[in-house]
Amino acid sequence: MKQQLFALSLIATTGLVAQDNMNPPMRHSSHAACCNRCECNPCCCTNPRPCIDCECYVPAFGNLECDWGFYLDVEFLYWYARESNLPIAAIDKGIEFAPNVIGPETISILNFDAEWDPGVRAGLGWNMGDDGWDTYLNWTYIKNDSSLKKTVTGPQSIFALTTNEIGITSPFLALGTATYEYASFSSRWTNRFNQIDWELGRKYWLSRCFVMRSFAGLRGAWTRTHIKASGALNAEVIANGSAKLKDRIWGVGFVAGFEPTWYFSNCFALYGDFSAALIWGETQSKKDGSVFGIRPDEEPFNDFSVSFCSDFYTMSSIIDLGLGLRWEKTWCCDRYRTALDLGWEHHIWFSHSHRVVNTGELGSDARYIVSDLGFGGFVLRLKWDF
Repeated sequence: MKQQLFALSLIATTGLVAQDNMNPPMRHSSHAACCNRCECNPCCCTNPRPCIDCECYVPAFGNLECDWGFYLDVEFLYWYARESNLPIAAIDKGIEFAPNVIGPETISILNFDAEWDPGVRAGLGWNMGDDGWDTYLNWTYIKNDSSLKKTVTGPQSIFALTTNEIGITSPFLALGTATYEYASFSSRWTNRFNQIDWELGRKYWLSRCFVMRSFAGLRGAWTRTHIKASGALNAEVIANGSAKLKDRIWGVGFVAGFEPTWYFSNCFALYGDFSAALIWGETQSKKDGSVFGIRPDEEPFNDFSVSFCSDFYTMSSIIDLGLGLRWEKTWCCDRYRTALDLGWEHHIWFSHSHRVVNTGELGSDARYIVSDLGFGGFVLRLKWDF
């Protein structure tokens, strides 16, 4: 009897050991905690999305539990903006190049300073819940203004400088092929920028803490840029000139890029952004200018005025760069996610403006100043996944 009981005990023990070998414990206790996230949690819902695998990624690789798949973000922008290769005016000095031959020599160039102004960006996205794919639509708006004022001793005539006289001339106050010298000059630059992007992207987890999102999509952008310039002589010689330049540029095309993110803790990450776009669109440029004055003998000289328009289509390229710090956390049993970003961005729109500065003798053979539009600065972003 004892031998039979011993045999039964040996068989039962062998069966338990075999069963335990068929289901070995996980290699790391953190895996079990990670997999528990995939199980149904009554506090959230009764049909959670399954985990992709039981790897402990930071943050978790799978989508949020029981969410709708949408996310919203709102960004406060504090950006500068300026146009490169945009000499607004020059300070000249009368130099005697040869006996009885006096001409202007440029001693300095005046440019607009980069001014800082607030802007906004807002977006709506949707995580498809299928292999990391998502789609994202966003709109960006900025408004920038800059002004410039300069005064010198001034010449006695707007037509020419005598020896050692100082004057200010501007390519935007030129009428036809004629340029004029002034004692004081003021100008204002205004820019309004709008951009709409639609992206189709996908996330790739290259390691437990590093994710890469690549995307491609469509971009539409349009700007309105105005320049107002005026010059005047001194009180003894009344003369003034003014000009208004209006540029309207728009384009539609393709955009593509990638966004790497490195999570160095459960809640903090460094992120980057690089994208490039090619857009095809229209450039409209218009200039209106006039000059009026009275000679020293109080005989008024002719009132000169000019108006010129240019309209053409061209291809433009845009590059976007960004870098920043991100704080990210999930709430309510991983049902919602909140992210807060603080970063810096640079953007450049190549060959943005084509401004007419010389219309030729008969309004033909127009000469342009072609400038790039550069803007960027601080970005504060709040994102909410639900």
